[in-house]
Amino acid sequence: MTMQAVTQRVLSIHQNFTQHRVEVSVKIPADSRRIFNALTIAEYLEAWLCFPGCDPFRGVAVSQTQKGFDINLTFAHRRYPSLKIRTAYLTREPYEVAFTWDKQPVLTSETTVIIDLNGTRSSTSLHLSHAGFIDNSDRRWHEVTWRASLEKLRRVVC
Repeated sequence: MTMQAVTQRVLSIHQNFTQHRVEVSVKIPADSRRIFNALTIAEYLEAWLCFPGCDPFRGVAVSQTQKGFDINLTFAHRRYPSLKIRTAYLTREPYEVAFTWDKQPVLTSETTVIIDLNGTRSSTSLHLSHAGFIDNSDRRWHEVTWRASLEKLRRVVC
């Protein structure tokens, strides 16, 4: 897919967000390049991704794939003891990271995450949009996840 095609797809996703979406913005006192690395390298993702109900000792394992990354979650107390989230990059630029987000084996629709970075060497504004949820319950779970994760990201990169 050409960069122009990816840009068009990302723009259409921005325009077609449903009512079931998550929008989170944070300001992080760190270089945007450092934050970009934390968003795209598996070892860094493991350090800050934070999912509700995850086992604190074995909770999150991230592995790089050819198209994106796989996130394997282990929950301490849940009906389903584990969950896999498979992602695939749509864009991976220093100012924007966009990827599909597909929870497995849960029967939900594939959703899209777009993270915009705007910063300097000392401070970065990060805006995350996640859309495509089938219901408000799924949206709420992801909102809790992203708010906790981005707060943890702020602590990890500073």
